Amino acid sequence: MTLNDMVNMIHTDGDCDLEVYVFDDESDRDAFRSGECPDGFVFSAKSPFVFSVFLKEKYANAEVLALCPVSANIMDIIIKAPA
Repeated sequence: MTLNDMVNMIHTDGDCDLEVYVFDDESDRDAFRSGECPDGFVFSAKSPFVFSVFLKEKYANAEVLALCPVSANIMDIIIKAPA
């Protein structure tokens, strides 16, 4: 599944305050959530638009490796680093 597909599946309500944090490594995601600023943090986004509208294709179509819910409206997504 691509990042764009995953976010579209989660983000079904236009009024939802969904925040997505994208990482390319699960250990870097864990470090980020414990207060560090690792190299594996790629970007975060909060938008009512589908990701393919504003992201470069290499990120919108990146393969999702894991979904880690942080709260009802905050999701961490681990992607395979685009080439």
